[in-house]
Amino acid sequence: MPFASPVGLTVIGLFVGPTRGFSQPDEPLSQPSAFGWGILALILLVLFLLALGYGIVRARQAARLSCRLNESEDEKKKLGEKLKQENRRFDLMSDSLPALVGYIDKEERYRQNNATYVAWYGHPRDWFCGKTMREVMGQAAYSIAEPYIRKALEGEVVEFQLESAIGSVDHAFMNVTYIPHRSETDEVEGFYSLVQDVTESRKQDARVSGVLEAIPDSLFEVTDSGVLVNCHANKSQLLRGSAEQMIGSHVKDAFHPASSGAILRGMEEARFKGRLVTIEFQVTAAAETKQTFEGRIAPTETGAFLVIVREITDRKIAEENLRQSQELLKQTGEMAQVGGWEYNPATSHLTWSDQVNRIHELPSTYLPTLEESFAFFPADSASVIREHMAHAVERKEGFDLELPLTTSKGSERWVRVIGRPTGQNGKVTKVSGSFQDITNRKLAEQKVMEARLEAEEQAAKLRAYTRELASKNDELQKAREEAEAGTRAKSEFLASMSHEIRTPMNGVLGMARLLLDSELTSEQKEYVQTIQTSGDVLLGIINDILDFSKIEAGKLDIEPIPFDLQVALDEVVDLLQTRVHEKGLELVVDYKPSTPTQFIGDPGRIRQILMNLINNAIKFTHEGYILIEVECLHQDETDSRIKIAIEDTGIGIDEEAQRKLFQSFSQADASTTRRYGGTGLGLAISKKLVELMDGEISVESEIGNGSTFWFALPLPLCKESSSETTQIPEWRGEPVLIIDDHPVNLKVLESQVASWGFQVESYLSASEGIEALAKRSHEGHPYRFVLLDDRMPDIDGMESAKRIKANPEIADSQLVLLTSSGQRGEARVSQEHGFEAYLVKPVRPNTLRDTLAILWNRRTAGDDHRPLVTRHTIAESKVAVGEQPNPKESLTVCILLAEDNKINQKVAVRMLEKLGCKVDVAGNGVEALEMVQQFNYDLILMDCQMPELDGYQATAEIRRLPDKRISGIPIVAMTANAMEGDREKCLSAGMDDYLSKPVNADDLEEKIRNYAKATV
Repeated sequence: MPFASPVGLTVIGLFVGPTRGFSQPDEPLSQPSAFGWGILALILLVLFLLALGYGIVRARQAARLSCRLNESEDEKKKLGEKLKQENRRFDLMSDSLPALVGYIDKEERYRQNNATYVAWYGHPRDWFCGKTMREVMGQAAYSIAEPYIRKALEGEVVEFQLESAIGSVDHAFMNVTYIPHRSETDEVEGFYSLVQDVTESRKQDARVSGVLEAIPDSLFEVTDSGVLVNCHANKSQLLRGSAEQMIGSHVKDAFHPASSGAILRGMEEARFKGRLVTIEFQVTAAAETKQTFEGRIAPTETGAFLVIVREITDRKIAEENLRQSQELLKQTGEMAQVGGWEYNPATSHLTWSDQVNRIHELPSTYLPTLEESFAFFPADSASVIREHMAHAVERKEGFDLELPLTTSKGSERWVRVIGRPTGQNGKVTKVSGSFQDITNRKLAEQKVMEARLEAEEQAAKLRAYTRELASKNDELQKAREEAEAGTRAKSEFLASMSHEIRTPMNGVLGMARLLLDSELTSEQKEYVQTIQTSGDVLLGIINDILDFSKIEAGKLDIEPIPFDLQVALDEVVDLLQTRVHEKGLELVVDYKPSTPTQFIGDPGRIRQILMNLINNAIKFTHEGYILIEVECLHQDETDSRIKIAIEDTGIGIDEEAQRKLFQSFSQADASTTRRYGGTGLGLAISKKLVELMDGEISVESEIGNGSTFWFALPLPLCKESSSETTQIPEWRGEPVLIIDDHPVNLKVLESQVASWGFQVESYLSASEGIEALAKRSHEGHPYRFVLLDDRMPDIDGMESAKRIKANPEIADSQLVLLTSSGQRGEARVSQEHGFEAYLVKPVRPNTLRDTLAILWNRRTAGDDHRPLVTRHTIAESKVAVGEQPNPKESLTVCILLAEDNKINQKVAVRMLEKLGCKVDVAGNGVEALEMVQQFNYDLILMDCQMPELDGYQATAEIRRLPDKRISGIPIVAMTANAMEGDREKCLSAGMDDYLSKPVNADDLEEKIRNYAKATV
């Protein structure tokens, strides 16, 4: 149980461990031994001593406390003195500071301030004591500081900047800090004011900022952990935001990815190496242009990094340009065989470029000494170059030498060696220059010298020739004048002959046309047609001669207008179709389906070329066929190149004749001219016309194997394409059978029909075709249309139709006859044999397509008993849907005809009266001038060559009349003058338009309608 120890401690228990040697371990504790009692006594003694010591300590503490209480008054006095000493020490310390240091109580009154206040404000220290901050600072400064004073009195440390007049300073920048002062009860009793003048610092910062803005570099301070603590960025594309926004951000967040990665890697390298490192990186600007930057990263003593970045895009471009220039210079040097060298007099070291080694035929690694380089020259040349090198070093004189040289492989060459000394402080430090292989030039100079000697020899001969040529020139001048006179005479003769021929031709052809319009017997009509045909041929010859004359004079013009090439070709074929049938030839037109039809060009000149070439093919072909192929060689959105080929099975042309075929007034040979006739101008004119249209023309031919004339023209496309007049039905995949023994015609028909969507099968034999027709019908897929040629060797077209219609299995197919003859009554016979359409070759693609469309629509409508379809049926159907213009209105105009030739008067009067015009005739210009002032006329037709007053003079006189009604009457020249320039001459004389004789009735009507009002 617990008991109290002698020293006053409470003892809870006493543990006595077993004692070996005095009792057994396993036996219970019994009566203690003498040794045990000794131990217990010792413990009690220790406890007593401890209690005694504790009592002594407490007594001493009590005595010490009593002494202190007695001495408290003395301590207070000492503490007060010490506080005064601390205040004096504070004053000493604050007075030594350049800042304004003061203490303000919670009533905002100054209680303490340092000597800087005295210096700034000019008042003694005691003046401030008890003054309010408003009184000391002034109202302006106090208004700025007041919010911060409130925060300081609330216990918050505040900092702010003050820009104001302070004391005797008119204007200053101040950094102000307010630090609260608290009592032992944590109550704010006042605050310390620390005011630091930073005016000069601000000025310095402004200067530094100006310097930073002026330099091209961007400066960054980055901590060891990669945080941006300070920056000045001239290149905004480096940072994700403004410099102020990015301070405090990590590099990878502050910089764009292309920049941050490079900067972080540079920091790692600078940290590892412990020195400045340089990096390069690229940034893509907003305009997708790449800018190159150079970064210099240096570690600082504090562990941070200073990063300086400069844009070097221009420098890199300049370096690349320099590299390219150096490469170009190197290549140029190699091409020009020019190398460079440099010699250092101080070290006697000579270096030269690879090109110099190549000139010497030395390895590129060879570096000779100066003396070794002299060894490649002959002794005298080596002496010369050694002397000039010495002068360059000693006298600062450059040199330019041309010397012979022997290469390391023994080749003899000439070189040009140029040297220029450079140095400083009056001493030459190096001699450098170029080394050029001029062997070729030397050889050329040698040849020039030899040529010059030879030329001098020839000069003497030339002088003799000159005298002879002078006399020849006089003769040539006379010959030229005579030739020019002959040319003028020829032109005048052609113009005169043209006029003299055209004047009677106008009467002949005009009367022939008038006769054809009258009631004639068949024999009389045949005679008149012969007259008209012969007159047209004669007029064609005259036109060829005139065209050739215009071409030679360079005055034939090309007039590009929108036109349809297929229509132009069809018009030519229609004109020549009768001649083709008369000779029993097959005329085939293959206008490729993929070839456009609408172009801009001169359709009249193209028709003229086609007429010449096709006429020649008809003239020289006795049997077989004539094939006209039109294909497109090239086409884009606006332009095309069209090729037209005329192939025949005629007599052919040998190679010698082909070479002069397109020359003027030439044919294959004289016998050809006698046999076939012609002027020989057609092909020459065609060639000139093709060349005027920037095209080309040629011929391919063999004797006995026919000829192929072709020409190719560049033709701009016309966007206004013609529309189809017949609605094409849904016939894609429908079977069509074509039977024609002519392979070429069969091929063309296959291509055309297949391009419209039909499934085409063709046969050269009628028997094979009929057999195929029966077989397909038996299989349940009969042919919808059958196109049959009328003339075939085994079974002709009529007999084939009879057999088809006699077989019920195949009689349902619709038959179309394609004939080459077109004889009267043949259409009726074809219909009797079962044909539903009758077309004369060459069949226009549009006509054939329209025919099939009509037959299709008839069968679809269940009407198979309509009249036979012909090209006239097609034309009538188009008129029905409004494709043809309305009939022309009759002309009721009053016309004055000024014409001196009686026959031409009759022809013109009859033509005009048939058009419904009222006509008065004047026999010359004087009569025309009188009549126009007496009567009212709507139009004047004026001949140019008349007695007393010609057409030009009469027109000028009419235009000068004061009556505007008379002077403004339209005047159209109707003249036999058809040479180049005649039209312009008429227009210049005051006429409004021009018609050449012989006058075509259609052309005359068109002109009248252009200048007079038509009435119905």
